[in-house]
Amino acid sequence: MVCPVRWAELDQEFGPFTVDACVAESRANAYCYLSWSKAEDARVQKFDGHNAWGNLPFSIIVAIIKNFLKCKRRQQWGTAACFLVPVWPGNEGWELVRSLPEVFKVVREWAQGTHLFTAPDLRGHGRTAWGPTRWPVVVVRVGPEPVALPDWA
Repeated sequence: MVCPVRWAELDQEFGPFTVDACVAESRANAYCYLSWSKAEDARVQKFDGHNAWGNLPFSIIVAIIKNFLKCKRRQQWGTAACFLVPVWPGNEGWELVRSLPEVFKVVREWAQGTHLFTAPDLRGHGRTAWGPTRWPVVVVRVGPEPVALPDWA
């Protein structure tokens, strides 16, 4: 999960976030009261009217973003999100958001080597840093106002 200080900065600027779109079944990494785990599956959830936060799994990032865009089309006003996206050549999630600059605005950029993520401490004492990222990472924002969406959304 993104370290709490960095998430709090995003929540202060773009929140309050109403749903954490991808959390562990235990919800130990949830930042929002409402959260969706693998069981609830953000690929099929209704983002309509939510201001979502998402540190999305790489393997399903495109499907979740496409579902979000379909929900945004249904309810343009009030549907918003910030998604954390890794930036590396060939990453379909990054390629998708980069292809829609009028929809997704990059609001944070962290260079490769940034200390950005934490995990539960194995001894049960809070959280521990995971170490530096292996690639650059961005946060993209879709605001709560209407935007021009691609026809397929």
